[in-house]
Amino acid sequence: MKFANIILTGFVIIFMAAGLSATDRSQTPIRLAIIGDRTGSPDIGVYGQIIEEINRLCPDLALTVGDMIVGYTEDKTLLHARWDEYDSIVAALKAPLYYTPGNNDIYNDVMEVIYRRRIGEPYFSFNYEYIHFIILDNSRWGSSDELPPEQIAWLEEDLRANQGAGQTLILMHKPFWYNTTAKGLPDTLHTLFVAYGADAVFSGHFHTYFTGRYDDVVYTNLGSSGGGMNPGPTGLGYHFCWVTIDQESIIITPIKKDAVLPWDEVTADELLIVTNMRRFGIDMGRTLVENDLTATNRNFSVTVNNLSPDQPIDDSLWWEVPNGWVVHPEHMMISVPPDDSRAVTFTASCTGELYPTPIANFDFHYAQNKQAVIQTSLLIGRQAQCFPAKNPPVIDGQLNEEFWQNPETVFFTADGNPAEVEPTEFYFAYDQENLYLASHCSETVMDSLLSTVVDHDGSVYNDDCVGYFIQPDTSQAIGYQIYFNPSEIVFDQKLTIDQYGFAGGDRSWDGEYRVKTYQGDSYWSIEAVLPLAQFGIAANTDDIWGINFKRKQQRLNISANWQVPIDYDPKTFGLMILR
Repeated sequence: MKFANIILTGFVIIFMAAGLSATDRSQTPIRLAIIGDRTGSPDIGVYGQIIEEINRLCPDLALTVGDMIVGYTEDKTLLHARWDEYDSIVAALKAPLYYTPGNNDIYNDVMEVIYRRRIGEPYFSFNYEYIHFIILDNSRWGSSDELPPEQIAWLEEDLRANQGAGQTLILMHKPFWYNTTAKGLPDTLHTLFVAYGADAVFSGHFHTYFTGRYDDVVYTNLGSSGGGMNPGPTGLGYHFCWVTIDQESIIITPIKKDAVLPWDEVTADELLIVTNMRRFGIDMGRTLVENDLTATNRNFSVTVNNLSPDQPIDDSLWWEVPNGWVVHPEHMMISVPPDDSRAVTFTASCTGELYPTPIANFDFHYAQNKQAVIQTSLLIGRQAQCFPAKNPPVIDGQLNEEFWQNPETVFFTADGNPAEVEPTEFYFAYDQENLYLASHCSETVMDSLLSTVVDHDGSVYNDDCVGYFIQPDTSQAIGYQIYFNPSEIVFDQKLTIDQYGFAGGDRSWDGEYRVKTYQGDSYWSIEAVLPLAQFGIAANTDDIWGINFKRKQQRLNISANWQVPIDYDPKTFGLMILR
């Protein structure tokens, strides 16, 4: 008796042997595809799709467990038409196919005559290499005891004559064993299977997958391969079974429909198009929010870019709108020819929580019968105020100058929740030659202040620190990341967008600064001067820069962000308005 291993999985990797001689074949696993019911409220097209998936695995043989046609008729013309339909579906199968009759295939004498003429004997056996297969016909009977005596006698003789087979597999449509053997009740067929060393039994009919091992006989009932689904407790829907057999074991793996994919499931060209569409398919204009983090009827633009050379976009752009937000309209039809763009306008209002923001979506058909969802979050623009410095400040870290006013004090975690950081204030000022930065960071446990980095461009971001993301010229996708720790050490880099649309940092860039920090009893603060000449830009009233900033308070393990997300891409920055 051989012991079978039962494996339930949704994905299979098959290693195929090639070029084996006949003498090697006895040592080579045999691979079978066993197909479940097609009829009984059939789902048109599913069975053919499963045939396609089986072909991708290249089995040695394929077998059915019955219910191949829609039955229950004596109309010979109709029966032939239904078998013609089935033949046209399985004609695509590349492996030899063996049939097991089900109640939809043989229900009356007329159907039996047609079955014998079209398919052959309803019950029979055959050998393939070291495997002995037995096909039984229980299509018109309700239990093992009801089977015709001549079929039982034939079965016993066949089992006796083939006891030396490496493995013996039996297929029958109805799982008589479920109501007898599985419940500990006697069953004529099971008695014979045990007496003569059968190894595995496959059935169908119930459209539900279930298994059992009884007296070292492994039973497997296939669910549906196209008939009406009864998924069972795990939800396993349409599937077939992949069976790998050698002289020592039988490994049975149910494979879900759509789990065996073609080699060209995604081509490099398709991936490039989808990747580019996800990066550049939607250009989102900023939606400005007020200081109280609300917005009222703000118009913003959305440009849909079709980067496909041959597939048009003709679908609805729709919004996922969280509570507290309103986007109008929520749905809009978008038609964009290949290699073209279309700009549309929406209106947004926010009266609740700022985050999460709405998300724009549309289905992008990047190839025939292939599509991907393209989505982009609405970009917001918080507004920070930068005030004129009539006289240059004394850079001592103590923030005594009058122009340090109207600080930014509301911060968020990376996922948009309020950051529970200790009170933190960021200030901005400017004159014709410099940008001035200042911050005040409360810390009730000053001994915990972490400031270990001593080298320029060291990992300042792992200390307590404040960090800035600055875009001096909003017409260029160039920004600067600048972090300061309490020891006045700087980490900085220039931010640019590469040819693929990805933002990255150039650490070889070093800015010019004068920076001082100060530590009080329950806070630390910083002042810094950034000469404008290094950015190639002047500062004028009503100028608008891109800005984002954050504080890291290591004792609380908090990164407090002014605008989410903190990102290298300047289009995600908020705005700094020079007053």
